[in-house]
Amino acid sequence: MAHSLVLTLATFAAAVAADELEEEDAAFELDLPFPTLEAAAKAADSDAVLDLMQLGQSSRTPDFDVHYPNRDGFTPLYWSSWSGCSKCVDMMLQAGADVNQCGHDGASPLMAAASSNFSEVCAQLISAGADLHARRRTAKGEYSALDIARERRYYEVIDVLVAAIEQEAKQESKPVSKKKKKNHKNNKQRQKPKKRSNGG
Repeated sequence: MAHSLVLTLATFAAAVAADELEEEDAAFELDLPFPTLEAAAKAADSDAVLDLMQLGQSSRTPDFDVHYPNRDGFTPLYWSSWSGCSKCVDMMLQAGADVNQCGHDGASPLMAAASSNFSEVCAQLISAGADLHARRRTAKGEYSALDIARERRYYEVIDVLVAAIEQEAKQESKPVSKKKKKNHKNNKQRQKPKKRSNGG
């Protein structure tokens, strides 16, 4: 289907909101270099990503929705991480993109950044709460972001991931403070039932 009408973002959003256009016509109606947010993310075009994200918010069109996964389960954040566009990643995280939303095979945005050797993006995702232990399932086995980086010898990525894993381990093994221990002991004593005397 071909259309000669070229619409601006604002006009397009208004048209969709007024039910004057079908959502599936979006790629044909817009005079944009990319038909979907995913395509702009893969190309690491932050300007196009911003425009399409704004369009997605106003028109609720899935192809421009930062939360909408493709048929394989990958979101625009996954592809921005894969392409190494730190600005795109930041915008999507600010818009509420799920940092741990994985594809159907379990691959996460952190794995995408690690597989493409983008240590800065890995650090961004980790700061946003990326799961360091998520695993991608393949015919050969399961792999974490660190496994992928080690296999490809991406040393800067390895350093970022190892440092984060070590920091996480330190936080988990951090001893309980004396004050907390004392409170815990007092609570335990209060909850301890009193012994009955033999004299009734």
